[in-house]
Formats: sequence, C-alpha cells, structure tokens
Amino acid sequence: MYNVCINKNKQKHLRSDSMTNYTTKKRVFKQINTESETYKLNFIIDGAKLIESHSDNSYICLSYQSTTKETTCKCCKRSIRRFKAYNDIVLNYGYYGHKTILLKIRQKKYHCEHCRKTTVENLTNRIGKRQESNEVSQMIIKDLQSDMTYTAVAKRLSMSVSTIIRRFDSYRKGLSQAQEKKKVIAVGVDEVSMIKSRFNKFQFVVVDHQTGNILDIIEGRKRQDVLDLLKKKYDEISFVSMDLWPTYQKAFKETFGNIVVIADRFHVVRIFMWAFSRSRIQLFKEHGITTTKHWKILTCRGSKLNDNALEKLDKIFDEINMLKEVYEAKELTFDVFKHQSVEDFESSFSRLKEYVYEHDLKEFYSAIKTVENWYEEICNMFIYGHYSNGRSERVNVGLKRMKALVYGFRNHERTFDLAMHKLNKIA
Repeated sequence: MYNVCINKNKQKHLRSDSMTNYTTKKRVFKQINTESETYKLNFIIDGAKLIESHSDNSYICLSYQSTTKETTCKCCKRSIRRFKAYNDIVLNYGYYGHKTILLKIRQKKYHCEHCRKTTVENLTNRIGKRQESNEVSQMIIKDLQSDMTYTAVAKRLSMSVSTIIRRFDSYRKGLSQAQEKKKVIAVGVDEVSMIKSRFNKFQFVVVDHQTGNILDIIEGRKRQDVLDLLKKKYDEISFVSMDLWPTYQKAFKETFGNIVVIADRFHVVRIFMWAFSRSRIQLFKEHGITTTKHWKILTCRGSKLNDNALEKLDKIFDEINMLKEVYEAKELTFDVFKHQSVEDFESSFSRLKEYVYEHDLKEFYSAIKTVENWYEEICNMFIYGHYSNGRSERVNVGLKRMKALVYGFRNHERTFDLAMHKLNKIA
C-alpha cells in the first residue's frame, strides 16, 4: 500500500510539472514583461491607451487599458455606462518584422440596468473568445493560399496547428453552404494520385474550362462515384475534355445524352510516343546497344534538328535496321495530330495507318486501334480546338506539389477543400 501511495504522489507531481511547463500566451506575456527590456512601439487602438511595452527575440508584448465610458449592450442594444469590473485578455495581434505581437488589454465590463445582463466591450476586433484578432484570422486564410502547410503557418504566427485547422474549417464552413446544381458549359476531367486508401488510389477532379478553377474533387474515380457526382451537383454540361479513360466517357454520356466528348491531344499523341519508345528499345536490345543511347535525338522532332544532328541521325539509321521506319511513323504521328481540319486529319491518319501496316510496326497496332475506338472524340478535338485538358493538367501538377510538401492527409474532405483554396483563382 505504501508503494502505491508513493507512485500516486509521483504521478501527481509529474502532472503538475507538465502543466507548469505548458506555454500559454498569458504565461509568455508575464515572463517577457518581468525579464525583458522595454520596447518603443505603439499601436493605436480606439478606446484604449498604452501602459507598457516589452520585447525579446521572438515576441513584442504590449499592455493596454480601456479608456471608454460606455458601450452597447449585447442583448438589448442600448447604450450602457454602469461599470462593473475589468476583464484582462491576452491575444495574438499579428507580427511585426519577425516577431509575434502579444497584446494584453484590460477591457471593461458594463452592467445593463434594463436587461440585467453583463457586456464585455470588444476593443480588439476579435470573434467570440478567440485568442487572436480578426486580422490574424485573415492572415491564416491568406497564408494557406500559398505553398505553406498548416505547420508552417502555425510556426509563423506562434499558434498551434490544431488552431490553424479550426480556423480553416470555420472559413470553409462559411463558404460551403447549401448550393444549387452547378451550371457550367464546359469542364475538363482528370485523375490524380493524391490520397491512397484501401479502396481508391486515384481521385477524380472536375475543372471549369472558363475559369480554370476546381469545381469538385471526390475520393474515387469508379463509374458509380462519377455518376453520383454528376447527377447530384451538375445541371447541364455541353462539353467535356478528358484523357482516353472509357469510364469517364460512359458516365458523362449516360448523364448528359447530347454532350460533346473531346479527347485530349496530349494523351492521344502520348500513346504513339509510347509505341515508338517500345519499338526503339526492342531494336536497341536486338543490336546489343544501350537503350538510353541516342534517345534524345531520336525523340526530338525532325524539323527541330540542325545539319549535324541530321547527319548523326543517318548514321544511327545505317547502324540499326528498321529504326528509320519506326522514326518515320513517329514523325507522321506529329503531322496527323497537329492543328488542322477534320478532313485533313482523316487523310493523314489513313496514310499513317497504311504506313504502319505496310512496314509491320506491331507496337503501333494498339495505338491505331485506340484512335479507331475514340474516332468521334478525336474528330471533336479538331472541331473544338480551344478545349483541351491543359487546365486539368495544371491542377494535377498543383495537387502533386501540395502532396510533396506534407507527410500525408487524414481528413479527405478538408484536404480537398484546402486544394481548392490553394489552386482556385480568387475573384
């Protein structure tokens, strides 16, 4: 029994020490006021006068006292003058240079003779009982629009990470009230590997073509997930640009029957470049040549090569059989998918198809078949050339950069809201 009592006493002693070492704004303010030198700095606060100011390497502490004679009752909205007591608060007032400003202000409590309620005046423009001014809350929201993380913003403003998250949640809650179905003309869709969960490795992103803003991010990219999103949040969409993922095509056509689906030019050309790379690597291996050799000159457009490069290219063709035919198929691909009319595309694609089958370039067969399966959507690419997935890819890069700055995400909805807050343009 004696040993148990000693252990309990030790636990109580440790608990008291840990609470004593816990740093609060009031404790920091008191310590700096007693141990640091005075500092000449004065912020003008209406209805208050400066009593004293101190500073150390990290903080500037300012003490103010109320000079008001009356205030407005919070209940009956009448002017009241009956003084009751003082109320001391310490809050974060922003930063000056590289130092955090801690403001201690002695505010007055007034008693209302009409409704018998007590009102504490608000001289610092703070919301509720927050320990920072409204200006600091706005700094938090502004800082989160940059590449700064929650932790970086917390360190900069000398606040806790949980407080930064709560301020962002309250800000997003004020914006995400009940909304009607979104009416947009054209959107671009893409997927990004931002959060990997047990059931979903990719997230589905919808971007407005007109503004370039993210409209929605959902956790999965399965057909049913996409259908639920489109039916719930979108009234009518006329145009959609996408990569060559058939799930998106089926979901949009099922939801909006007359929608124009536009294939993205970059993704179409990329499947032919993949075929060229596979063919080149296979030929290099057959001739015992390192696969990374000459890759730069071979992947470059022929029209961009100078005379020395063209001579070197001819030597490579003499050294490796069939490489010239593969290279010509790659060059024809660029001519097929350049900006032109649908009629010119059809004739140039026929020449490319004939060339591939004539020289038996088997790696290009799957690319040709993909174009045939997406023929209508690729023709729309030439008709509506001003729509592409460029904006969606910009968003994709921004989301990956955001992912690289942190160690992971816990709350998916908050993460998606933060992504839209960082990447969407402010009106």
